[in-house]
Amino acid sequence: MTDDREAMRQRLLARREALPAQWRRRADARIVAALEPRLAEAGFECFGVFLPVRAEPDLSALYGQLRQRGARLALPRVAGRGRALEFGYWSEQVAVVPGTFGIGVPQPFEPALPEALIVPCVGFDRRGFRLGYGGGYYDITLAERSVAALGVAYACCEIANFEVQRHDRALDIVCTERGCVGAGFRRR
Repeated sequence: MTDDREAMRQRLLARREALPAQWRRRADARIVAALEPRLAEAGFECFGVFLPVRAEPDLSALYGQLRQRGARLALPRVAGRGRALEFGYWSEQVAVVPGTFGIGVPQPFEPALPEALIVPCVGFDRRGFRLGYGGGYYDITLAERSVAALGVAYACCEIANFEVQRHDRALDIVCTERGCVGAGFRRR
């Protein structure tokens, strides 16, 4: 990780965390509205999702819609440094406990193999590359698993000149409150 990349990450996190809560709620609703028809059309049966931390978009309304359509949801768990994320089935009836980095992990943990991942982005570019928190867990997961990948972020976190590193993996689609960019889901 270069100093420039870490500095960019910190600037984007500060920008996102400074967004007023009311603005974020409206933006989250627009992100959900943009995502829902794409996900319904894709027909996936199991989605890897996330619970928001550090002012990430809150997609709980989308998760309810996916469940109503019969989809199952799974939350990530850090399996260890340099390893792909593991996913465990999750619903409102399943307890969530803080795991690594404060990320909510379902308890008990029933392993799942999502067909598609909804991935939070600290930053992103129009090619579908994301800047995450720096651990590389989603990049490793996307490199090792054959899954569709959709990123979510606020439009203010778009990066114009993002230098992609060798380990970075492009997402199929990135959605913000202003809409989605990308060609659509690729079946891998």
